[in-house]
Amino acid sequence: MTAITRKVVEVVVDIDRFHWRASRRLEKLNWSQEDLARQLGVNRTRVSQILNASTIPEPLFLRISALLGVGMDYWTAPMKPPAGVMGRALQERAVAISEKIIGE
Repeated sequence: MTAITRKVVEVVVDIDRFHWRASRRLEKLNWSQEDLARQLGVNRTRVSQILNASTIPEPLFLRISALLGVGMDYWTAPMKPPAGVMGRALQERAVAISEKIIGE
């Protein structure tokens, strides 16, 4: 893995952390993205955009945290994805992104 790829993996992990944890929390609450959308007063497409965004406005982040019943420690704790699943997916994304960067 090249230095560029390693750097991209770090960025992808940061971006994916919120989505991964929010998805796990929704599952635990037995909520769909539509349920969260209803609570936020937006449509499911907007929730999908929020969960996949690289940044989230603080008021929205705090509101989602409150609705999901979690605090800052939930979002900042180390990720523990299923062995081999998340790591492989992240590495594949990192390689694809780094190839685009190098190719440009």
